[in-house]
Amino acid sequence: MSFYVKTSCCVLLMIYSLTTRIEAVNHPPAEPDHGLPVDDLRDLLLASMQNTISLTELATQQASKISAITTSLNEARTEIEQLRSDLSASTSRLNKLEEEQTEQNENLSGTKVEVDGLKNDLTTSQGKIEDLEEVQDGLTAQVAHPSWPE
Repeated sequence: MSFYVKTSCCVLLMIYSLTTRIEAVNHPPAEPDHGLPVDDLRDLLLASMQNTISLTELATQQASKISAITTSLNEARTEIEQLRSDLSASTSRLNKLEEEQTEQNENLSGTKVEVDGLKNDLTTSQGKIEDLEEVQDGLTAQVAHPSWPE
């Protein structure tokens, strides 16, 4: 609680005490009221003011704690929103990479099919080359040893 509030309460208490004393001196009671003596009432008022001051200090402390908690909660909310944003961006990037990987896998499968086709073509060409070499060897043998009809 602020210094000004405490000071104001004390000043008011002192003024009240002085005015009740002056009234008590200037106006004695006409009849006894069989109530509490003035000193007891003053003590009660003083205790009440002190309790009010203590409760006000406690309320101020609690308000400060609530303010700190609220600030912390707002910071946590901001951080959660940032994390959600980061997670969303990461998820988008991951999905894009998965799509690119799928596309590359499809390209790789197409390339494998092409390579297999080329291997088959190469094997076929190899077989034709061997057949042609046999024909060439046969022709070379005929040229080297011609056989004329008799």
